[in-house]
Amino acid sequence: MNEQDLKQKLLRFQNPLEVVRGQWLNEQGTVLNEDMGHVLWTLADTRNAEQDYELGEAFREPGQDEGVRMC
Repeated sequence: MNEQDLKQKLLRFQNPLEVVRGQWLNEQGTVLNEDMGHVLWTLADTRNAEQDYELGEAFREPGQDEGVRMC
């Protein structure tokens, strides 16, 4: 995956740096010798972040904001 692809995936989130920070912290206990590239690859390769972080308005599906919302 190239840098442009990674950037596009991260920019879908309301707060992309929070997503990267969260993944970085998750990996600190297990991949101490890996670099930021691994963190970014993991975020792009898995869809876990979409479940934990709010997507930017342009990337939300219609009706996604309706219903019960947890803080």
